[in-house]
Amino acid sequence: MQTLPKQVHIVDLVLSEVLPSWVALRPHQLDIAIRLTDAGMPTLAVGALDAESGLLGELPPRKGVRYLAEGGGPLTAMPRLPANWPGELMVRATASETFSRRHLDGSLAAVLDHLAGTIDTINQAGFKVRGRVAGAFGCPYEGDLSPLAVAAVAGELYAMGCDSVVLSDLTGHLTPDRVRRVFEAVDRRVPVKKLAVRWMDSYGLGIANLLASLQCGVTTVETATGGVLPNPWLPGCAGTLASEDVVYLLDGLEVRTGVDLGRLAETGRLLAGITGLPTRSHVAQALRSVGI
Repeated sequence: MQTLPKQVHIVDLVLSEVLPSWVALRPHQLDIAIRLTDAGMPTLAVGALDAESGLLGELPPRKGVRYLAEGGGPLTAMPRLPANWPGELMVRATASETFSRRHLDGSLAAVLDHLAGTIDTINQAGFKVRGRVAGAFGCPYEGDLSPLAVAAVAGELYAMGCDSVVLSDLTGHLTPDRVRRVFEAVDRRVPVKKLAVRWMDSYGLGIANLLASLQCGVTTVETATGGVLPNPWLPGCAGTLASEDVVYLLDGLEVRTGVDLGRLAETGRLLAGITGLPTRSHVAQALRSVGI
């Protein structure tokens, strides 16, 4: 087996993309956040920077914990964040012209041009920026994208001042050999230590693709407790790879995460109980079947 990193940093997305959209869960957001950080989750995504309400104003600083907020919208809310707020802001782009026009409100070139100013403003305010390349491993409209096109966009974001770049999966259909081709291209434009990944599990390949990306040198991965984030492009299919499955794999490979699988699984069960949605985590289902 190719060399694996000794430690992997996990960013849990469940608070940013599930809870704010479910009215019944809003009273539980802070509790879920505390439980995840108590389980050792090092970074939590917490929603849009310009949101009228949400976790941004409620989360107390916790030693060793960082937060990721959406920062690509209007920046008028930035003064609400104290200078020592322990987090970074995320902006979105894509390598797909169709996806950009339909979901990012402009052509690929126009979006990148706008983001140049946004990234500079965020950096000047003293915050790090994480750039996201949506559809880096395939577009729901255009299919497979050229690895060189993905690398070009990732390189632009990095050159503009993004401290890190997320290669974000939308479809989950790629196999590990094709994943490696993307990384071979992107690595020429962005240092691999500055890359992160988000995998969809729609075709059951999320863990295999995660392992391939780790073998390419990636050390940061975005996940979702319970695997409950849906895939909007393939309704009914699994979405973002479950945090529990990722931690189980990495524990078995003796790769450090700092996350306690038992406490994480307990939080996932609580989330399922509140929402009424069954977990999509294979590991959580297996642990439950043996009474853990």
